[in-house]
Amino acid sequence: MKNKFFLPFFFLASACGGGSDNDESADRRIDILGSWTSPCMVVGSSESVSTEVTVPLETRDLYGITSVTFEINGQLTSEGTPYTDETCTIQEEETEIISATYELGDMVISDSGLEAQEIDVTLQPPEDTTTIYGIFRIEGSILYLSNLGNETRQTSLDLSTPYTRN
Repeated sequence: MKNKFFLPFFFLASACGGGSDNDESADRRIDILGSWTSPCMVVGSSESVSTEVTVPLETRDLYGITSVTFEINGQLTSEGTPYTDETCTIQEEETEIISATYELGDMVISDSGLEAQEIDVTLQPPEDTTTIYGIFRIEGSILYLSNLGNETRQTSLDLSTPYTRN
């Protein structure tokens, strides 16, 4: 069972990496470099089939932890680990690794009124080569992401899911 919930994203993209060459863009790119890890969170649900005809299907939550690494050359790696329990201690499957490139864009104001930065992420094969659009905000050692949109940029930060710098 492959889950695409692990591409946080809330955001990112580009083979050239990280935006324009001006000093301001370079300074903003440095802020996001490194690894960031999500808390244990609900990432979806799954139906399990009962072996007895009289017992209905059971739906259960799926949990996960995502680690995202931003490199200076514009490469991004997202590692998502699925769990069956709400404390993320019982691993369900192998960690899924997704490679992408990212490019940083303009500073914008999010739906919540907070300053954020645009990020475009381009998934690399074997995934579809697709660019998704989002925003992010860094407050100290906390990264907030938006959900990613395929055709339109998402402008709402997910403030309930803080990623911490490793």
